[in-house]
Amino acid sequence: MSKEDLQRTLDELRTEILHLHIADAPTKRRVTKLIGALEHQLAHPEDTDHRATLSLELPGLVEHLEAEHPRVTEILNRVSEALSGMGI
Repeated sequence: MSKEDLQRTLDELRTEILHLHIADAPTKRRVTKLIGALEHQLAHPEDTDHRATLSLELPGLVEHLEAEHPRVTEILNRVSEALSGMGI
């Protein structure tokens, strides 16, 4: 997946979290923060400290979302696979 494709996937993720219920405000904030972190990593692939933080945060967020938000989880899994394929 190219950086452009990954950016489109992140945009798709942003759209999807807009549809989460108000009760999921903490989840929305968490996913929005993650999107910003992913975009930072794409812009600065040499930032290995940031990459390590993402590697720790992404799996936990995916696990948290699996049951209640399968669509968000599916998009995050695609993002994770893309990053892995890019060596990020």
